[in-house]
This record gives sequence, structure tokens and C-alpha cells, in this order.
Amino acid sequence: MKKFKSGIVHEYLFCEVGKAIGRLGSRWRLRRNTSIARDQGLQPDMLVLAPDGERFVVEVCCSSVGYDAENVIAEAAIAGVDKLIVVTPDKGTRDAVKKALQKHAAFEGARQRAPIEVFDSGECLRKDFDWAGRLSKPLV
Repeated sequence: MKKFKSGIVHEYLFCEVGKAIGRLGSRWRLRRNTSIARDQGLQPDMLVLAPDGERFVVEVCCSSVGYDAENVIAEAAIAGVDKLIVVTPDKGTRDAVKKALQKHAAFEGARQRAPIEVFDSGECLRKDFDWAGRLSKPLV
């Protein structure tokens, strides 16, 4: 039996999210374990490169909610990231991640960062979920 460093639930969600985004077409590029911010001690789960050059980070958060929230806040501040998407296994974890993000964001202050959206897997793995709409640069 294969052992996953990040846990079987994390790996399953990561693979399913990758498949869902992959259905957008061949012009979308997915990068796992990207080195986008390795020099800052960060290693996002997935980097999604849109056909028009936008860059989105996808994080799967399963159990270490506080730790994951700190990383998400830091990853949202990576230069060139247009949006950060967080996927959780269930609604309870989603709510806990949102609460932790608010707590950690308050400590960060007004630091410039990309918008963060949090979804549970039941929501974002449905066939009718609009990944193309979610992976679009915010209108500012």
C-alpha cells in the first residue's frame, strides 16, 4: 500500500481538484509542488497557469487548520499570484479554515495579497462547479 506524506484524504482531494481543473482544457497548466516561493519557505500544493497568463495557487487543507491558514496567508502575498483557492474535505473544516484565516489576516495587517476563496469538496468537485469562473482575475 502506498503511503502519502500529506495523508490519503489530502492526496485524494488534490488529485480530484487537479482532474476538475484539467477539464478546462489543454491551455490550462497545472504545476504540483511548485517552486514559486521556495526561497520564502513556501511550497504551494498546486499552481494553475491560465491561458492568459494569470497565476492561481490551490491549497488543500485537511487537518492542521491553524498551520494551513498561516501558509495560505503567506502564499497569498507571493508576488504575481492573482488568487488563492483553498479546498477542504467538508463544510466543518471549511468554516474552521475561514475562521483561522480571519484570525491570521488580522495579525498580518494591511499587507498586499491576492484574494482568497475557500470551498469544501462537496461544492467544488460537483460537475457543474464553474472552475473557469473561479479561476479568473478579480475585477478591481
